[in-house]
Order: sequence, then C-alpha cells, then structure tokens
Amino acid sequence: MPQTKEDFKQNIWDLLPTDVNANLAFAQLVIAGEKHNTEYFFTQYSIPIIKWIVITVYSTADVNDVLYQFSGDYYDFVAGPGVESGTPQWYQLKRYEGRNGMKLKTWLEKHGVQYFTDKKKKTQLRSKNESNVFEYFDYEALLSIDRSVDDTVSEDLSDSDLLNRRMLRKAWQALSEKDKLVLQLLIIDKTPSLEAFEILKSHIHPVGGAEVMLTWNNKRKQDAVLVMKGRSLNHLIAKFNKLKNN
Repeated sequence: MPQTKEDFKQNIWDLLPTDVNANLAFAQLVIAGEKHNTEYFFTQYSIPIIKWIVITVYSTADVNDVLYQFSGDYYDFVAGPGVESGTPQWYQLKRYEGRNGMKLKTWLEKHGVQYFTDKKKKTQLRSKNESNVFEYFDYEALLSIDRSVDDTVSEDLSDSDLLNRRMLRKAWQALSEKDKLVLQLLIIDKTPSLEAFEILKSHIHPVGGAEVMLTWNNKRKQDAVLVMKGRSLNHLIAKFNKLKNN
C-alpha cells in the first residue's frame, strides 16, 4: 500500500530535527523523486532555509517580499548541475553524509550561504562590468540582431563598432534558446511584462512548484520577468566579454 503524507510525517519528517538517519533517508527520497517528500522539501522544509540564507547574505529585513525571487536560485543550488537540461543531479543532497551528527538543514544553510555569497560577489562584479560593456554596444545594437538586413556592413559605423556588432551577433548565437526567447520578447519585441510572463512561466521554478505562481499578483509576475531579463542579459554580456577578451 503506497505511503501517505501522514505516514512520512510520522516516520521521517517528525524525526528530522533530531535523527541523522531520518535526514539521510529523507535526502534519498527526494533524490529518488518521491512525490510527497519532494513537495515537502521544496515547501515547508526549505522556506525557513531560504529565509536564513537571504537574511544572512543579503541583510534584508523584507525577506518575505523577496523570498519568491530566490526560489529559482535555491532550486539551482540544490538540484544543479543539470537543471537547464531538465535533469536535476541533486548535487547538494548527494554530498550530504550526516557526518558528526550534522542535519540536512544545517548542511544546506552552511553551503547555501557559501553558494549565495559567491553568487552575490559575481553579480556585483558583473554590475561593474556592465557599464563597460555598454560602451561597445547598446540596446539599438541588440535590436539590430532581429533585422534581416546585415547592418554589420554599414558606412555609418566605425571599424570598431562593426567589430563589436559582429561579436554581439556571435554572442547571441551562443546563447541558450531560453535566453534568446527572453531577450527576444523583452528587448527586441518589447513585449509587455505580464504578457511575457504567460509565455515564460514554464521556465520559472518557484519553491512549492508551478502552482505557487497562481497566487502571484501582477507585481510579482513583473518582478519575476525582470529577474529573467537581467539573467539573460548578463549571459549575453558574459559571452560578449569572452569574445572581446580573446
């Protein structure tokens, strides 16, 4: 007879604060994709962990207002690598061994703070680089990607501008289909954010599953789209920088 949520609650979930073996069994059930445990892991279990990480790394008092913005990154942290392909590898859960009596919650908090601190530093570095990048191309250059006419050959552009525009096209071609779709919608086509959200929501993975998005108001939907736009633009910038520096 299949186990119910109540069975797991009595046999494992209630023991998680004290029993290392229960923590190890719980991690293995999530890795195996057991429905009840995976749902519990990404809802009641992980929300306090995400709050702790956000408060520790970002020193914000408005943790509930920004919680949903970090849910996708938390999923990447726990389930990656392989998230982009749709096949989670559960790297953090597989590494957890319960040594010295450490519980899974403590493990995820410790390594989550390290992961997001490093991510924060990289984000700050990218922000510093963005202003330099946009000296070489602007939104108008990005818009030109969608034109059928090859404007990389133009008497109106200097040799340097032509070179940078060619590198931009190569950087664009190297993007994932997801990033191309995000930038196509939000920059090239100037699609309204709420309309874009309906197209892009299958690429958003909030804690608690896709059902959580049904409770989002328009502001949260717009914020989620803005985060996606920033990530995709950063990916384009990184590829452009790599070409420029080679």
